Amino acid sequence: MEMGKVLKTNEGKNDVIKFYDKFLQKLALSYEKFYVDTRYGKTFIIASGEKSKDRQKGSGI
Repeated sequence: MEMGKVLKTNEGKNDVIKFYDKFLQKLALSYEKFYVDTRYGKTFIIASGEKSKDRQKGSGI
């Protein structure tokens, strides 16, 4: 099954990214942003908190 795009235009995508960036700047915590390949395509991740030993070994998330 092919999934459709959530964001229909580049302008919409840029608006969402700007919102996330402004929101993350207001938080008093550290985080990392990265993409994960899934069977549905690339998924954008914003992760925060302590990394567990399991996650570091690749069995988290």
